Amino acid sequence: MIGNLIARAFQLLCGAVVLGLSISAIKWQYFGAAPASTSYSAFAGAFGVLAALIGIATSFVEAIPEIIMVGVDGLAAVLLLAGGLAFAIGLKGVTCNNDESTYENSLLNGGCPKSGSDVYCGLDTTNYHAVLSCSGLLVFPRLG
Repeated sequence: MIGNLIARAFQLLCGAVVLGLSISAIKWQYFGAAPASTSYSAFAGAFGVLAALIGIATSFVEAIPEIIMVGVDGLAAVLLLAGGLAFAIGLKGVTCNNDESTYENSLLNGGCPKSGSDVYCGLDTTNYHAVLSCSGLLVFPRLG
């Protein structure tokens, strides 16, 4: 029982971290709606927290069948794995030493407003204020 509670506490912590980071990433979105993978990751983190709480409850309440917990844990694993894969695919090709790839990535740039046929990414938003100030760039037009 102690091992189960320790594992569930760790699951709760990890789910809370995923949920918190996803909500922070949603708040970064300055222009337009947050990317779907960010919103999905918030959902997956919340489900991970819920699964951990249900798992903790099953340690004390024997009325919950074990097969239910197996299903909840399996679903939580699939949802969290899918969220991680969505972020990994969304960040493909982004390197920290290439500002253009960072500014053009929808998970990182805070949105790209359009002005006519021009699209501007990496505007002076709260999440990139320091980066833009250090690089001397206030607006980075997206090519193509």
